[in-house]
Amino acid sequence: MADVQIASLKKVGVPSTYVLPSAAEFVLKCVNADDTRLTGGKYYAVLGWTLQTVCTTITLKGPSTGNNRVGLPGGALTLDTMYGFVELSKQFGKPLIPILNGYDAASYFLEASDGEASTSPKVDLFMYQLSSNPLP
Repeated sequence: MADVQIASLKKVGVPSTYVLPSAAEFVLKCVNADDTRLTGGKYYAVLGWTLQTVCTTITLKGPSTGNNRVGLPGGALTLDTMYGFVELSKQFGKPLIPILNGYDAASYFLEASDGEASTSPKVDLFMYQLSSNPLP
């Protein structure tokens, strides 16, 4: 595996809101639907995210996750998920930080779920832009 250096820090926000029409329903939002700051050919490590409105769960799915949901809880105002995937990696000693390619941004989806109807969480992704391809 190549020695990967962090090229720059990018806080990439998805400025639109997710309106959940009914309780406990997952609602999809494409990562680049309203924000096209990801550069094609660059790789990004998703360290976590911040929420402005409390909800039960936020997940990310796309090609590098095998289209399986990887997520973090969002259920308390005091819960810090900005480095959530980093903390999971440290805790379990495994590579649990999702990596996405800027070319594939349209294939990655954020999903929100909540037990309350009509919750509209605003999610800001916290990512590092990597200097090279971290995948073998």
